[in-house]
Amino acid sequence: METTFSQRLREVIHYTRKKDLDFARSIGISKQNLYTYLTIPKGKTKLGSPHVETLSRICEAYPQINIHWLITGNGEMLSASNNEINDDAAPYNKDCKECRALRRTIKVYENHIELLTSNLNRCNKELEQLTQDHKEKRKAG
Repeated sequence: METTFSQRLREVIHYTRKKDLDFARSIGISKQNLYTYLTIPKGKTKLGSPHVETLSRICEAYPQINIHWLITGNGEMLSASNNEINDDAAPYNKDCKECRALRRTIKVYENHIELLTSNLNRCNKELEQLTQDHKEKRKAG
């Protein structure tokens, strides 16, 4: 049975166990835009078609969803690499309060790592220079 984009999007929302408004928020669109996508008449692909950015946001928020399936209806709803995802994990997404806090913490650590790597590289260069200077003094002296 061939399904419409609206039907497939409804399946995704059902899979995430979210209310429409919560799903819309999780991908950064208005409830009105979501309803536009959910009511696209069959055969009217231009009118109300989701923007590429919206599809990208769905992929970011729900990486287990097979974007090819969402767009075309071909294949399975879940990506092959994510078919073993625990259904309990489905409701979690980038809008989760704890997830946002963890992302901020990760970003802080990434910045620290970047700074430490830069300092380590600088120290390694200084050590190389000091080693070279020391070798030259031993030869001369």
